[in-house]
Amino acid sequence: MRPAKPKRPGSCSSLLNHVERAFYLPNREAGRRKRAPLAKLPPKSVQVSQHDRFPLLDAFVIANSGKEKKRFCDVGCSIPSHALSTFSTAQRFSRFGLQIEVHGVDIASMPEFEKFRKTALDAHGINFFIADYRKARLPENYDFIRLGNVTQYLDKPTFRRVLVNLVESLNNGGYLQVSSVNPSRRVVYKKEVRGNAATLNVVEDSQSLPLGSLARKYSAILEDARFFQRK
Repeated sequence: MRPAKPKRPGSCSSLLNHVERAFYLPNREAGRRKRAPLAKLPPKSVQVSQHDRFPLLDAFVIANSGKEKKRFCDVGCSIPSHALSTFSTAQRFSRFGLQIEVHGVDIASMPEFEKFRKTALDAHGINFFIADYRKARLPENYDFIRLGNVTQYLDKPTFRRVLVNLVESLNNGGYLQVSSVNPSRRVVYKKEVRGNAATLNVVEDSQSLPLGSLARKYSAILEDARFFQRK
């Protein structure tokens, strides 16, 4: 028998293995998601600094968005808790004058979701929708996808299915951002398609680039944090 060919570095299979090693804790049972109390939909004029959970990931998008119109999706954005981190991210993009269309998706809905969805779209330009990204890819393609603080709620098989679905939902040259608090880590992967093969490579990893280095790298963008302070 011929020995099995080694997997090409950067392949989807390599990505899955890398993400599992970075974020999946062996023998961990998927925890039940604990819902926060329902919050009031933030008015257009209100900044939500305490919900600004992903400033470094936002800074990466700002630094790599270019001048062309792009699409961003916040996966697992906690719609039942009014997706406040998504609002914070959209406000930062708007502050920098970027042409980034922001979407937010969650598995669970909320009372009066259609009213919430219409208000968010009309007042903030954010398109929220409900979809089970554990079972299928997203209905549209994106240039940036953020999976923020979701991995700790998924068992290993579900985690792998989610990753495959999100990679399929990325445009060529798109970025998948994965962030977790348990373990604490942020990794950004870039998708590149050549012919019929898709490869993914790590472009930023908090393990090899410490928080202080990331803060210095994006210092000009992060200085804008004062914009998120409540007046």
